[in-house]
Amino acid sequence: MPTRYQYEMILPRRNYDYDVMGAVTKCTLSEKEGQLAQTLSFDAVNIVHSGTELLSLFGPDNPVRLLADDGESSGEVFQGEIWNQTYNEEKKTISYTCYDPLIYLQKSSDALFFPAGRSTLSILQEICGKWDVPLDYSYESASMEKKAFSNTRLSDMILEILEDTKRKTGKPYQIRFQGGKLLISGRGVNTTRYELAIGKNLTSVQHTISKENLITQIIITGKASENGGVPVEAVLTASTAGQRGTLQSVRSRSGDTSLAEAKKEAQEELDEHKNPEHTYSLSAPDYPFLRKGDSIQVNTGSFSGVYYVKSITHELTSHTMNLEIEP
Repeated sequence: MPTRYQYEMILPRRNYDYDVMGAVTKCTLSEKEGQLAQTLSFDAVNIVHSGTELLSLFGPDNPVRLLADDGESSGEVFQGEIWNQTYNEEKKTISYTCYDPLIYLQKSSDALFFPAGRSTLSILQEICGKWDVPLDYSYESASMEKKAFSNTRLSDMILEILEDTKRKTGKPYQIRFQGGKLLISGRGVNTTRYELAIGKNLTSVQHTISKENLITQIIITGKASENGGVPVEAVLTASTAGQRGTLQSVRSRSGDTSLAEAKKEAQEELDEHKNPEHTYSLSAPDYPFLRKGDSIQVNTGSFSGVYYVKSITHELTSHTMNLEIEP
């Protein structure tokens, strides 16, 4: 467990690195499900440094680095830039929202076409190459169907390609900004596996079972006829449909995909979503270097084993963390 919590909030300006951590009253560092960019949010008192107010020194576009030392490890836990700044005149405080460089993939859209047969890796290399994003890729690669993106956010393109690869290979992935690059790898490749356990460091445990994303039936449709009719080429029903009820999804088969391939992919989707989803929410003393996608050892009494971080929020000022995990 961490033996101390020390942070440096470095904001460079005019060849000088300002450490503003002493002015910070609240700070969170989070990685959410479905989002690429890491988010750093903090409130600071509008202190005066060398005759200049903090408010005048820093604003949107200013680089930010967050360094941590927990007594066991030390290093950088965030690198990005200020995106939003709000000043409270009454309280004399400033609220900042910062993102790592992957925010540009979340905020930018493009129109790109990839013919059938392109691999996961080659598509991502083309996207990242066009947008000058350094890529560090060690995840699986699979042959993709035709992809025609029109006015689509780059992050959505990347996640769609990775989700297709996950369905085809059965292997989960993780994606993050690390070491100045877009890092895409298999899930749980962290070298240090933290242990969270009741009676040791867990302060709260919640287990939710939800049918929210349940699918028990998928129909596959073909190409529309001249009169606009859409033929149903196949219907796949999960073994749990009788128990769970019918919750149907539709998949449109493109001309580049055979019916056998479409049925295989639909079956993979059914297998993934045919049962209720289990979500586990934990609270514990903070481990500053724990990130989304990392594996952890969990023992709550009611469930135990190796789990993976689905989302995480580090509360730097209270030295706690809240995370959702999955098997």
